Amino acid sequence: MDVRKVAHLARLEADEGLAEDFKSILKFVSVLEEVPDVEPLLSVAEGYSPLREDEVGETYPDIYALAPDTEGRFVRFLSPIGRKT
Repeated sequence: MDVRKVAHLARLEADEGLAEDFKSILKFVSVLEEVPDVEPLLSVAEGYSPLREDEVGETYPDIYALAPDTEGRFVRFLSPIGRKT
């Protein structure tokens, strides 16, 4: 694999140090490709996390009672953008 071509595609300026580092990384990856009978690892956790069914309902009605300013099911707040502190 041409290191300079890959560097150009990645929009990197490939000096000799970067080229040597990239070559050593590619050499290491090629060694890993030679390891036999290894299944790809999808997750470090065994099994899966079951998902619950979606339920339509109220979304925390008590929160709206705590908010200082609401409009329907929305909470109003002061935007920090443009405010002087």
